[in-house]
Amino acid sequence: MNNDIMKASSTNVFNKIGKMIWKGICAFFDSPISMVVVIFLFGWGVYSFMTWFENYKSPKGDYVLVYKVYYTPTNIKEYTIRHDRPIEVGCSNGSNYVRKHGDGRVIETSAPIEVVKYVNYQKNE
Repeated sequence: MNNDIMKASSTNVFNKIGKMIWKGICAFFDSPISMVVVIFLFGWGVYSFMTWFENYKSPKGDYVLVYKVYYTPTNIKEYTIRHDRPIEVGCSNGSNYVRKHGDGRVIETSAPIEVVKYVNYQKNE
């Protein structure tokens, strides 16, 4: 008698709803168009996240950098650059550089670089 009870289908509403949802999902993924839609939505989501993270990490603004390059003790040149993203000054393997975010390096030299002024004038949007 217990064997007959075990063979009966479940009367749990949540199991029935879950099975209906699972059948619907399986039917949706049977068509090739649905796979294209899923791949497109996934790619769009990844692109949107990367764009948001880039804007979060390097916010837009009106950046102005004034710097001096000491080529020799008597040959000192002052430059001013402006960019809509952050400007980075650093060194790598004995070379000093100034780099605009997204545009690459402005200058790379072994001469010392002094930052005179770095200002971010935020745009009112």
